[in-house]
Amino acid sequence: MAEIILTNARVILEDEVVHGSISFDGDGIKDISTRLSALPAAVDLEGDYLAPGLIELHTDNMERHVTPRPNSHWPAAAALINHDREIASSGITTVCNAVSLGQIHPESRRVEMLLDFCS
Repeated sequence: MAEIILTNARVILEDEVVHGSISFDGDGIKDISTRLSALPAAVDLEGDYLAPGLIELHTDNMERHVTPRPNSHWPAAAALINHDREIASSGITTVCNAVSLGQIHPESRRVEMLLDFCS
């Protein structure tokens, strides 16, 4: 991955917000500067905030995608893709899905769907 430079951003750090630039590549963040970049390849964020990805420590969101309504079952692969799309668009980069493995209803196929998806 080539180096990417984002400039004219309000970069949210651990203990302050700085107006400047950030550069990164496939290995991670290379530099955070309080100066604007004049490089032509730099992406101008026009003063928008740039925050680190959020971490979701517990969600039951996956089940809502697999079974959006009672007695309806969405294909697991499509549900997972839609779940990831929704999570990423919210700025969440790490998520711990708390998937229930028990059968709640006698007609539930939750465990079978999970096993099908994992195999």
